[in-house]
Amino acid sequence: MANGNNPPHESPTWIAKAGAAFAGLTLVFFMGLVVAAVLNHDVPTDARFLVLVVLALGAAMSVAFLGGTAAAQGNIPIPGLEQHAIAVSAGGGSATLLIILLLGYYLYVQPSLDSGRDYILTPLPAEIRGDLVIDNDSTDSIVDFGALQTKGKNRYIYVQFRHDGPRAGRIKIRYPKPDQMEIEEATFAVDAKGSFYRQDK
Repeated sequence: MANGNNPPHESPTWIAKAGAAFAGLTLVFFMGLVVAAVLNHDVPTDARFLVLVVLALGAAMSVAFLGGTAAAQGNIPIPGLEQHAIAVSAGGGSATLLIILLLGYYLYVQPSLDSGRDYILTPLPAEIRGDLVIDNDSTDSIVDFGALQTKGKNRYIYVQFRHDGPRAGRIKIRYPKPDQMEIEEATFAVDAKGSFYRQDK
């Protein structure tokens, strides 16, 4: 609030425009993430911190510019700081950056790091030989899967889980029996801890 001897000074209009621009860009960025999530393109675990940095910087820039405008116009009555709008603005932006980074890390980034891997790569049982067909029996938790074979003829099963879903599920594998005359169909349980075992026996 301005005193009688020193009327409030109006800040340049570009300050408010800059603050609105940063706020708008941050909003557009996160709207894009929402659209991607609807299309089943989740943010990878190792990219969550980058998302947090964008949010924190965008919010801090917005608060710094918009807060500075409010202080310069006398709309934020802080006794003793009427002539120091820039200092108040910088403090507001820096505080916003720090708070969002700390809260975002503990609430958004760290849980994804502590929840373990989102995929497994484990050897196929010796009974599974020849050509095989894999079906996803847990579409709510498994997003990708496949069979791999090394140059040494070792065969592995690869299963990737959703970042925001249960890290366990079931897959069905069809493969020829040892006599090559019939096709065997088996259901296997799998989880991110590395467990892989047949369930239908």
